[in-house]
Amino acid sequence: MKLFEALANPLRRRALEELRRDSVTAGELAARLGVQPSALSQHLKLLKESGLVEAEHRGTATVLHLSTTAVEEAARWILDLTRPREENEQADKPMTRSDDESG
Repeated sequence: MKLFEALANPLRRRALEELRRDSVTAGELAARLGVQPSALSQHLKLLKESGLVEAEHRGTATVLHLSTTAVEEAARWILDLTRPREENEQADKPMTRSDDESG
């Protein structure tokens, strides 16, 4: 999963924290992080590929947004790993009418 590779780097984690506060251009993000835009470019590429960041074109500017969908999916997967197998199997079963009436 590219998600975990993306989260492994401290600069990329800081970038995500900045994007959690508000959406900005790559230049603004680089300035906030204290790095050159060219140094941030490869990091942003991986963040986009992992689904953590989305880019929206507004005129001549490209605005970056945090996307939490990939993190939410990974969190559900990780939480499933922590539950006993039987509990996961039960959670995957569709609820039947008799299940509904017994509870």
